[in-house]
Amino acid sequence: MQLTATAVADVDAELRKRLARLPGVDNPRSVIGGGADTALWLNADMQLKGATITSREFGHIHPDGSLHAVLPYERAQEMNDKKWGEFHPWAGSNMFEGLVMFYTPQSFDELKWTWQLVVDSTNFASGQNLNADEIAAGR
Repeated sequence: MQLTATAVADVDAELRKRLARLPGVDNPRSVIGGGADTALWLNADMQLKGATITSREFGHIHPDGSLHAVLPYERAQEMNDKKWGEFHPWAGSNMFEGLVMFYTPQSFDELKWTWQLVVDSTNFASGQNLNADEIAAGR
């Protein structure tokens, strides 16, 4: 979890609403400990294409609004360089090369890049080509 920020209620509510609309993704309670409450879990209809944290869970959100997820390594490096988040301590191993923590979005402007990264992670795990703006708009 991120120790220096807390969720902004309306931003967090919008993020969680969007998570529930991701095609092919269910949002059960995370199987990972450490305070994660909502998982990004590829449902049984989806074929796993990219790395996951465990089983079919490729990401999860914490009560503070920070997220852990797996991205393609180049995208994870870009996210880290832009200070939108940071590599997870497990990153660097072959299995978790692109495991990152996205920082808690503090505004709707920050939610734009957080949301794009969530969709990038979903596309990486599932092989889909989802459009972040379309899902955000409810299409």
